[in-house]
Amino acid sequence: MADLFRVRLRHLFLCGLLSAGPSPPAHGDSWKDVAVPEAGGTLVYDSRADDPRDVTRKFFNAGDDTLRVAMYKFTDRRMAGWIKDLLKDGVVIEMILDAGAAAAEQDRPWAPLVSRGLRLRFWPAGVSELHAKFVLSDHAVLTGSANWTPGGMRNNVEVMLWNRTPSVVASFKDLFGALWEGSHPIATDQGP
Repeated sequence: MADLFRVRLRHLFLCGLLSAGPSPPAHGDSWKDVAVPEAGGTLVYDSRADDPRDVTRKFFNAGDDTLRVAMYKFTDRRMAGWIKDLLKDGVVIEMILDAGAAAAEQDRPWAPLVSRGLRLRFWPAGVSELHAKFVLSDHAVLTGSANWTPGGMRNNVEVMLWNRTPSVVASFKDLFGALWEGSHPIATDQGP
C-alpha cells in the first residue's frame, strides 16, 4: 500500500497538482504546463499553441494506474522514456500498434519496453490499418491527429482533445476492448 501511495504521490507531483508551478522536466527537456479539463469536461489543444508532448505528458502523469494506447505509429524516443518511467512506477500500460506501420519502421523504441512490462499487441497487417490515435485512462481519453513520432510531436500542425466525460470514456473503453480482442500478441522477436 505504501508503494502505491508513493507512485500516486509522484504522479501528482509530476503533473503539477502538488506544486505551485508547472511540472518538472524529464529527460533533459523543458516543457510548459498545460490546462486540464475539469471533471466531465473537454479541452481541445492546437499544436501551434500547445506542444503535443506537453499535453500527452500531462495526461500520462495524471495519476491513473492503467493506460491503454491505440496508436498507428510510435517512433518518438522521448515518449518511450516517459512510458518507461511509468512502467517503473507500476502503471499498467496496454498498447496496440498497427503491425504494418511498426514493421516498416527502423526505429522501434517500444520494443525494449516489452521487457519492462508493456503489454503490447499488434493490429494485423493486411486487414485494415489501425489509424487510431488515443490514450485512455480510467477517467479520461486523449485523442487526436498526432502519431507518436518526432514529426507528430514537434513538426506537424496537430489537434488533440482531452475528454473527461464518463460516457465518452466508457465508449472508448469498449472500443479499446474490441481492438484488443482483434489484435495479436507480440512475437518473441519483439516485432509484428
